Amino acid sequence: MNKLFKKIIYFKNKIKPNNLVNKPITIALHEYQSIYFSIPKVASSSWHRICATLLNIDTDSHNQDKRVKNLPSIDRKEIVNYNNYFKFSFVRNPWDRLVSCYLNKIKTDTSINPPGFNNGIEQGFIKFGVFQAGMSFEQFVRAVFKIPDREADAHFRSQYTFITDESLKNLVDFIGKLENADNDFFYILNKLGRTDIQIPHFKKSLGRKHYTDYYTPELITLVSKRYSEDIKRFGYHYDSGKK
Repeated sequence: MNKLFKKIIYFKNKIKPNNLVNKPITIALHEYQSIYFSIPKVASSSWHRICATLLNIDTDSHNQDKRVKNLPSIDRKEIVNYNNYFKFSFVRNPWDRLVSCYLNKIKTDTSINPPGFNNGIEQGFIKFGVFQAGMSFEQFVRAVFKIPDREADAHFRSQYTFITDESLKNLVDFIGKLENADNDFFYILNKLGRTDIQIPHFKKSLGRKHYTDYYTPELITLVSKRYSEDIKRFGYHYDSGKK
């Protein structure tokens, strides 16, 4: 009975795409019979630029929201009508992705407010009432841990929710990994017949430590629980790829 109860809770806690606050973005590349499933904090900005280049769309390279709005999308309910399309996406080590989110969305001081920020935090994070400028990474992780995927901002929501259907079945044909970006980018561009497009180079942010330097044993465990489905589906481990 205990095992059955655990299974019920396991499936109950899985989040379906249509129950999410921010719906996943899919970019239609009809000329190439392909669809890109965008996941924030996983080279999505680079892929949005590449998609614009592929489609010869002139977008504002300094405005991410405007760039995405100018790109053609497909309603996820219509994905079933594109079975002959090549569908792809990229994922990232959950522990590393969360560090990137923290460094990108939480400023060290309330006076640091680039476009899209207010009081030192990204505007989309304000509604949660738990994020603030200068908060420690530990405080950030604990706050994220308490926010379920159905309410989470897209930048820290589980990655599997972006590429699954209502039955949680995988929708994409190829899942690249940011840790293997050069090879996986080339594979996709080769698949699209556009190896003439320059592959972006991903370098660690200046002065940024390796993601493992931000974690304590307790925080490692919290993230492993919060993103257990991503870890299982995509085969990630803590300290993956450290050199």
